[in-house]
Amino acid sequence: MKKILIIDDEAALLKIFKMEFEELTDLEVHTALNGTEAIEKIKNINFDVLLTDLTMPKMGGVKFLNYLKEQDMEVDCTLVISGLPKELHEEELANLNVAKYFEKPYRIMEIVNFVKSKCI
Repeated sequence: MKKILIIDDEAALLKIFKMEFEELTDLEVHTALNGTEAIEKIKNINFDVLLTDLTMPKMGGVKFLNYLKEQDMEVDCTLVISGLPKELHEEELANLNVAKYFEKPYRIMEIVNFVKSKCI
């Protein structure tokens, strides 16, 4: 079974993402509240899909994605979500193999459908 790791500092949003992905896909869903927590999970589990917020306490999404790159840890399909316009992060994300950038306000179904059609 393919696995997704969803990283966001909003616990309520993580709960909604988890519920939607479990209901609408065959993915095994894992969550983390920040990049630091995600590092611990990714050390033990190989994920096929990664969805991360960019702005989080402790360790944000860009720093987390750079960590993965430095460690040669690859995820087949990496997606990011942010409340900030894509242009503010374009340079930082340029070499981090991001398949799609979703700006708030996004629809969760848009993300689920993208994952279903492009990532699994």
